[in-house]
Amino acid sequence: MSCKHILTSLALFGFLFSSCASDSTSKSKEVENLTAKVDELIKKKKYDKAEALLTPLISDGLQTPEAYCALGNVYAAKGDTAVALFTYYKSIEADSTYSDAYVNASSLLNQRGESAESIAILRLALEKNPNSSELMNALGCAYDAHGNEGDAMEAFKTASQMNPDNFVPLRNLGIKYLLNDELDQALECFETAGDIDPNDAKLCNYLGLTYARMGNFESAVEQFNRAVSLDSEYAHAFFNLGYLYEEHDELFMAKVNYQRAAKLGDEPSAKKLQQLKFKNIKKKN
Repeated sequence: MSCKHILTSLALFGFLFSSCASDSTSKSKEVENLTAKVDELIKKKKYDKAEALLTPLISDGLQTPEAYCALGNVYAAKGDTAVALFTYYKSIEADSTYSDAYVNASSLLNQRGESAESIAILRLALEKNPNSSELMNALGCAYDAHGNEGDAMEAFKTASQMNPDNFVPLRNLGIKYLLNDELDQALECFETAGDIDPNDAKLCNYLGLTYARMGNFESAVEQFNRAVSLDSEYAHAFFNLGYLYEEHDELFMAKVNYQRAAKLGDEPSAKKLQQLKFKNIKKKN
């Protein structure tokens, strides 16, 4: 069974608009609480409220890298990429070693098709913080966006070695193997990453895709179901589950999962539901 085209709809790599929580011990409790509130508001798409929390504080002198980075996340989530990038760069001005701002700016540049600049700023960041697994992983994402697959895979491997507790580079490396049909290597990466963090919904989704490509229907269904149990708004996983059921002629279950994905705004699922075979399908007695 081929599930290869499922992958084309997935956002494969990166820390897109991730939390600006820092490992820095110098971060004040005030800033930590503030960025946590902003992250929650972004998740709820209450962008104006998030911006309203940050802009007065920045104007009043709380010009920390975390505050600027959080504001950049708000603009990025709103789709105002130019202002978001400017704000990430203000974060870097405030602290040239602050990794989160580089990572988020890099992801945005990749999205904008400016991967060469993304690579450049990450190389600069790694000069200042050469042991950062997060920066090295982001460099892998930038290389991949630029079409340098070999460099991307090496960066993911290096990032994983830098910090064995960081499962994200392993997940990204596994996705590359999966896209290249190197299924045993992909499975090894995903299983090792799962030992580090068993509750990552994206990882479960990719495991499901790997098992599907291997022809292991039961394990694929189990992983897709685990993905949506961990993240009830994970439309791609619902779509993948629907597609898998459709491939096995379980049309009622396929329709149920396409409907769940479509309610979350997944267009491929909505198109699937327009097909004649799903129009009048009902649960079998």
